[in-house]
Amino acid sequence: MITNSFVGLSHLNQLIGKQRQREWVQTSRRTPNPASLPPPAESADPFLSHLYALIEANLSDSGFGLDQMLSELGMSRTTLFRKVKARTGQTAHELLRNYRLKQATHFLRAGVSISETAWQVGFESRAYFSKCFRELYRVSPSDFMTQVKLDDLSTHFLVL
Repeated sequence: MITNSFVGLSHLNQLIGKQRQREWVQTSRRTPNPASLPPPAESADPFLSHLYALIEANLSDSGFGLDQMLSELGMSRTTLFRKVKARTGQTAHELLRNYRLKQATHFLRAGVSISETAWQVGFESRAYFSKCFRELYRVSPSDFMTQVKLDDLSTHFLVL
């Protein structure tokens, strides 16, 4: 009887942890301000930590996709898709694209041009990068950069 309740609590803790991860991913998809969110590498899930590290290591490689990810992780397509969907609520394709776009916000905040940012996060086409960025954050990369500059200016004047 005690063993069953322990197993039930352990399962409940796992479910709560997965729900928190899903909430974090959903929030980070809607929020273009990466500074206000914990980095994905701090994930409590070792699978996601390894996956994010793998994506980060190949961030600028536009040829890095699911096939390369599968061979690096040593798992089947079905297993990868199932694990990613269960932990994040996203498909593996969405996770890869959204991670790249989230990293793009760092480059844009640093003043890197849109074309250079697109290249540094693994997009071959600036137009496709802009389209994906706009779909995820509901603002174009150029408008995002303008907002960042305005935020910096207002912070500068508040400090003075």
